[in-house]
Amino acid sequence: MLGYSVWQFVGSTSWILKNQGVNILLNLYFGPVVNAARGISNQVHNAIHHFAGNFMMALNPQITQSYSAGNLKDSFSLVNRGARFSYYILFILSLPVIINANYIMHLWLTKVPDYSVAFVQLILIEMMLTSISRTLITLQNATGKIRNYQLIVGGILLLNLPLCYVMLELGFSPVIVVLVSLFVESLAIIARMYMIPFTIPEFKPWNYIRSVLLNILLVTVLASVLPVALHIVTEENFVNVSFNIVVSICISSLCILYVGCSRHERTVILGTVAKVKTRILGK
Repeated sequence: MLGYSVWQFVGSTSWILKNQGVNILLNLYFGPVVNAARGISNQVHNAIHHFAGNFMMALNPQITQSYSAGNLKDSFSLVNRGARFSYYILFILSLPVIINANYIMHLWLTKVPDYSVAFVQLILIEMMLTSISRTLITLQNATGKIRNYQLIVGGILLLNLPLCYVMLELGFSPVIVVLVSLFVESLAIIARMYMIPFTIPEFKPWNYIRSVLLNILLVTVLASVLPVALHIVTEENFVNVSFNIVVSICISSLCILYVGCSRHERTVILGTVAKVKTRILGK
């Protein structure tokens, strides 16, 4: 237990330095104004992430329990399904905000700090990307063998700070720190996929890539086309933005339901929606 706690501490420290270290760099290079813009984007991030948090809290014990019982097939299924639906929940909420961030920010704030819109858009993309690997982390932790995992993944996350320092020293815009974070998080996802087979040989990274990554990529592309096109061809005003938000939510929900879900998952979701509708209408 002590060894496990120590290596968990190493991983947590890497994560803290990845995020809080960047705030220090931004303050040193650009001052409190840019940090205020990043703080606003973090508020948006936290508000949206809260909706998916309860889903992951309910899912994590099931993954651990299935692995502990030796039921690897169920645990892998939960990992894949949990990764997809964590992303989907965040995607439905984030897509309209990302597309209409400029108007929403000006509607929300009297004076919008420089770089706030770009920070909001990129941090929401990073949040969705990070959500993909949450179930991988849970599965790895369930094995109890996390030393090498934390050393490699933690080392990758620690790259964020020096890379951001180099980019800012070269004169890049403060937005570069989120782009660097997206790059580092992508590397961390790859590392997580390929570290698990060292402790669970039955886990196949290609199955995860096909079931999760390719699936959400297809849904993301299909669901984004119409809302982005509407945003480009229409003027930014309350009516058009409201219509775009409704279209984004509807299109993303339909793409998730009929492209991102299996037939069984679709049946379960539609059945749940029917039950909720019955309870609300009382029929």
